[in-house]
Amino acid sequence: NDIIDFGRIRSNKFEKRETLFDVSEAVEEVLQVQYLQAKSKGISLAVDYKNFGGDNYALIGDQQRLQQVLMNLLSNALKFTAKGTVKIKLRLSYDPDVGSWSLITSVRDSGAGMTMSEKSKLFRL
Repeated sequence: NDIIDFGRIRSNKFEKRETLFDVSEAVEEVLQVQYLQAKSKGISLAVDYKNFGGDNYALIGDQQRLQQVLMNLLSNALKFTAKGTVKIKLRLSYDPDVGSWSLITSVRDSGAGMTMSEKSKLFRL
């Protein structure tokens, strides 16, 4: 699916499917898929929601794409982490110039990391 989506992006035929969805439920589904791999390695999974109002995690966006990105990031983090924790951070950021909110996501792990040389080659095609 990722390769097909990449081809669609390059040919400007990529379609977003924006719907109202619960971010916490979407993230929980991703965690459930990766749980056994994390457990087998003794790695704990954690989620940190910043700037969310109380228990309201509803957003309008493309749930499938968010889950696809998180799945890839989490899978890579688990692959390169021998022990410790993998943490997904999500925060809301408002841009007054555009008048809209963005969901900023990151995945942090306790793995060895990458050298600067490896990072420079990361997005070359």
